[in-house]
Amino acid sequence: MLTDALIDIHAHIVPSAIAEAVNDSMRDVIAAAPDRFRALAYLPLQDPDVSVRALRRCCIRGQHRAVDWRRQHRR
Repeated sequence: MLTDALIDIHAHIVPSAIAEAVNDSMRDVIAAAPDRFRALAYLPLQDPDVSVRALRRCCIRGQHRAVDWRRQHRR
């Protein structure tokens, strides 16, 4: 059904966009004072594929030093 397809698309696009926005914001903050701050990467754990892409993206850019597991929402 179309509804299922839209839900599936939404489930992958939204977590990816949120992770990218949060991680980019953290990168910008760190860039202002790299000797004072370290970034924790946000990973959308509800989607392992998106999480892997987000982690790779953070590692390639080199500003995130760890993953913040506490930000994950519980249902």
